[in-house]
Amino acid sequence: MQLDEPSYTGYVDPATLARMHARGEDPMKNLRRAIQADNAVIEGLKGRATFGLHVCRGNRASIWHREGKYDAIAETPFGGLNFDRPLLEYDTERTDGFASGIGGNLLSEDEQWRKLEVMLQTAQRVWG
Repeated sequence: MQLDEPSYTGYVDPATLARMHARGEDPMKNLRRAIQADNAVIEGLKGRATFGLHVCRGNRASIWHREGKYDAIAETPFGGLNFDRPLLEYDTERTDGFASGIGGNLLSEDEQWRKLEVMLQTAQRVWG
């Protein structure tokens, strides 16, 4: 089972961090609370299924939702989450999948097929 969790990227996104600070919030405290909440979702179900947590920066109609590097927070979620599979975009500060919304992104059909081909080539190199 996969839980999509784009909120984690808020803890690396400068604009989101600025809004948290402006409200008097402690981002790291919020992050630890988010980890506890996500762990609570799967509590009691471990061993019954494999759980993945998908962390993305979000895209809708080719508009960025968030950006930033995971370096500053990586140890906190990946050391604290009880999920079996962390799934995150990490190759650039802005990578994301096809789209996070029903409207999709501004990609041609050829561009979408090329993305799938790259994914297939990567899977073949990694898993054979």
